[in-house]
Amino acid sequence: MSPAAWPVVLSLPHGGLEAPAEVTTAWAVAVGQVRAEADLGTAEIFGDLPALAVVQARLSRLVVDLNRRADDVSEGGVIPLLTYPDRREIHLPGRRPDPRQRQERLNAFYWPYHRQLQAALRLSGVQGLIDCHSMDPLNPDHSPRPQICLGDCRGLTCGAARLLRLEAAFLEQGFQVACHDPYAGGHITRHYGQELMARGLFAAQIELNKALFLRPGGLELDPERLAEVRRRVAAALAAFCAGL
Repeated sequence: MSPAAWPVVLSLPHGGLEAPAEVTTAWAVAVGQVRAEADLGTAEIFGDLPALAVVQARLSRLVVDLNRRADDVSEGGVIPLLTYPDRREIHLPGRRPDPRQRQERLNAFYWPYHRQLQAALRLSGVQGLIDCHSMDPLNPDHSPRPQICLGDCRGLTCGAARLLRLEAAFLEQGFQVACHDPYAGGHITRHYGQELMARGLFAAQIELNKALFLRPGGLELDPERLAEVRRRVAAALAAFCAGL
């Protein structure tokens, strides 16, 4: 491990923008929906931070949702059937993936990501996992969301003291921060975090509000605001990691 590396693994499961043609030919939604569903900004903000390892998704979550259990066959599960949050049908009539196609996607896309993440978490010096996301600015009832949402599955994967230190690091950088609202932590945080906690380590989820760095009213990144958010996020995580 480089002396300068933070002793954490960063996971970016929802930032991918690619979708194979063999998948999109069965879609009823426009390929442009990929951008609306993506955790925009996560690759640019977290992707080159000096963590011990950064594991990034290449493919859209409409192809495979890496932050779901492999056996989640619900409409919003590992192979999504409906868009989020407006619940529109992704596939053309009669073109939903059959069990064989689902298994092929898991083998090709889901398991390689999780094997890479598992290998990263076995690296010497790892102290924890941070699962990195971005969220839409508003809740379904149109109330505003916080600038930063932190989660540890309500105490299962990080512990109160660590989560408070992580919160304090973001507050120090001037962010408005909430814990567990609107998101408490997904499959990656829960699945790996409980094992890490048993070893005295941790996992936490970070959600950044897209309003911090998107141009108003659209899905395009604002380079200047994005760079400033990245600087502040990096400073917060550096302060947090310095105490690990």
